[in-house]
Amino acid sequence: MTERRAAQTIGELDVHLSHVQSRLAEMALLMQTMATKNDVTRIESAMSQLATKAEVAAEIHAIREEVNRIKPVNILRQFLLLCAAVAAVGALFGLLREIVTWADRVPK
Repeated sequence: MTERRAAQTIGELDVHLSHVQSRLAEMALLMQTMATKNDVTRIESAMSQLATKAEVAAEIHAIREEVNRIKPVNILRQFLLLCAAVAAVGALFGLLREIVTWADRVPK
């Protein structure tokens, strides 16, 4: 930008002042749309309440685990394991009963 020369007439001074006034009006308009310190503090507060990427990933992982846990296939598998355990306990009691019965029949 070339160096500005001093105003020689009132007309040149008027042009210069009108230019300065228009620039000041533009700056005042821009300042109205700028964020204040309170705005920034409010935004920081709101941002601190948002979940981090790690928290969201952990939550998604927990939801997937819960979905897998309650799938019908997994529930059926758990039910069959429970039935097998009950059958094993029943078989153990039956075996113990047979041993006691056999022991009672053995001559003393």
